Amino acid sequence: MGKLEKFLNGEIDDGSEDQGAKGILRTVRFGGYDKKETLFAVNRLQDEIVALEQALKAKKLEMPYKIPPETELKPIRRAMTGGFSEKDTNAYFDELFKKIHELREQLEADTADGNE
Repeated sequence: MGKLEKFLNGEIDDGSEDQGAKGILRTVRFGGYDKKETLFAVNRLQDEIVALEQALKAKKLEMPYKIPPETELKPIRRAMTGGFSEKDTNAYFDELFKKIHELREQLEADTADGNE
């Protein structure tokens, strides 16, 4: 079984209670979040994190930078069968939003130098 398939099926470290905080999204047989929409939302948030990290790196190097706009996500539909576990997904989203918030705080600190 490939690494991505293990990741998506939550077969890595199944003994842990808080899989979502580790970025592992287990599937459930009935209900849960739509897989395609969930992965799309995760991808958009990870793209925002990368953009914020690049801006922070530029700021530290005293180069011009622009703070990227906040990603707006639509609510994710619930799947009829075979979606991602809501508990794991919510925990992972919380982790991503926390990282985004921390990066934005670092970028917005001392922005009086005219960059933005």
